[in-house]
Amino acid sequence: MPIASLFSIVLGLIVLISVGTVLALTTVSARLDLVEGLADESDLALGAIMARVDDHLSIVDGQLAYMRDLIVEGDVPAGDDAQLAFALEAALAATKQVTAIAFMRPDASSVRVERPDGATFVNDLAERTEVVAAMREAEARGADGDPMGWSEPLFSPNVGRTIIVRREAVWQGERFLGILFAGVDLFALSGYAKELSASLGQTVFVLHGREDIIAHPKLTEGTFAPSLEQPMATIDGIGDNRFRQIWRPDITPVISQDSMTLGQGHYFYEDGEWQVFVYVETSAYGNTPWLIGFHYDSSMEGTEVRQFWWVLGIAVGMLFLFIGLGGLLGRRMARPFRHLTDNAIAIQRMDLGAYRPLTGSRIVELDRAARAFDAMFAGLRVFERYVPKRLVEMIVREGREKIDTDQRQLTILFIDIVGFSQMAEAMTPQATAALLNDHFARIGACIDGEGGTIDKYIGDGLLAFWSAPEKQHDHADRACRAALAIERVLSDHNRTRRERGEPPIQVRIGIHTGDAIVGDIGAESRINYTAIGDTVNVASRVEAAGRQHMQGDVTILVTEETLAATTGEFVTEPLGPTTLRGRNRPTVLFRLVGSRGAGA
Repeated sequence: MPIASLFSIVLGLIVLISVGTVLALTTVSARLDLVEGLADESDLALGAIMARVDDHLSIVDGQLAYMRDLIVEGDVPAGDDAQLAFALEAALAATKQVTAIAFMRPDASSVRVERPDGATFVNDLAERTEVVAAMREAEARGADGDPMGWSEPLFSPNVGRTIIVRREAVWQGERFLGILFAGVDLFALSGYAKELSASLGQTVFVLHGREDIIAHPKLTEGTFAPSLEQPMATIDGIGDNRFRQIWRPDITPVISQDSMTLGQGHYFYEDGEWQVFVYVETSAYGNTPWLIGFHYDSSMEGTEVRQFWWVLGIAVGMLFLFIGLGGLLGRRMARPFRHLTDNAIAIQRMDLGAYRPLTGSRIVELDRAARAFDAMFAGLRVFERYVPKRLVEMIVREGREKIDTDQRQLTILFIDIVGFSQMAEAMTPQATAALLNDHFARIGACIDGEGGTIDKYIGDGLLAFWSAPEKQHDHADRACRAALAIERVLSDHNRTRRERGEPPIQVRIGIHTGDAIVGDIGAESRINYTAIGDTVNVASRVEAAGRQHMQGDVTILVTEETLAATTGEFVTEPLGPTTLRGRNRPTVLFRLVGSRGAGA
């Protein structure tokens, strides 16, 4: 794994664990606070709505209970129409939400007092089958039976509105005296719903079951006219598009559901707004449950939920931002290490041109490492000048501490300047050194170009060989190509020298191929990587033999062994057997003229 990636991951994980832990705890705490806050708000609103509904209806219970006690105790005789009418009129006056109040005896005779003018009606309910049926049911339940309670909502033709009737059976011991009725106007509940909606900022509603509407602010606008056939408006006919979707299939429970104590709620999302419904179910007002609740649409602007998600989104964004910054910081911290690594690889490959000097660092260890690397590189530059480059490359690449001696077939090249002593007599030491440095740079480039190893400089001469330190199967070809390259370079250079009026530089080159010993030679304190053996001596003698075969500025002689080791692409002139100095047997020599591939 790259160190930049490692630093980025480590710093990113540190940020993720530290900041992420704080964020997670904060988010959980904020969500709990949000849930509890929403639950408290919902319970508070539901409580206020239920209290208004109960205030509207529960007072009727008290009035009927009071009237029942008056009749049972004989203060208001059950058979006296006049006293009954007086008592009922008083009860009606005390409960403005009651539209009519009546008492029916077992024989279906009755007394009824009705708003708005307190008119009294006697024995006018016998034809009302639902009233008579309620009276018979109350009698059938007995004195100890369940109370009659509230009726289902119904339309009252007398008041032109939908009412709900509270029924109270009157028993005197085991004697059934009759039943009390009190009709309550449900339209007033829509007025309360409108007032509460304005104060709460939500739409208050009361449903009868799941489809019929008992109370809603829109009912006060007169958009719905109740009738005997349809005493209540439906959620589809109220004119509230969002409200009529209250029971759509994709509803989701509100997040505060489990923390609410009074009711429940759900929501759905449409057109960029959350439609929230919170309600409580009660069976206190009839056989069909009532749903008392509120509805609000929220674009999430300025609400607690909106704020929570905004804060959470910003926190998560900050977390990723810090992780990204940690990654960038990691990459920046890794930059010096990458430079160190790149430079180490460049040194390993001996690609010294790719080495980039390291800059100092505020981190002590990195600063020391950078200085040490730069110093090592400078020393390696110098070292490369004293030791064959190819040898340095192999030592660094393979990590060797020494090069063992080995006997192998090599091609040796000797080159020497003709008449250099006479040239040097007329030159200053500085000019002589400059001439040699320029000369060796030119011929050294030719040798390096063919993969040769420059062993040593001997005065104005040079020894080079091929197939060491790395073996080369075409070492003879390489040596011959290098010699021809030297000839071309020196010919061009001498042309320039002649134009400047300077004497040309003439050289002799001797090339021989044979077995030699190559490796570290010398004492432990001073070792040279070199080639020794008869092959080296023969190459030196071949170069010296060039004195008898001088031709032009560059004379190249090769032995029969070298020519046999080539691929035959070179043009030569036979010189015949020649007895070299210090040797008994003659050596067959050839003058190297050119290469067939060059058109020679």
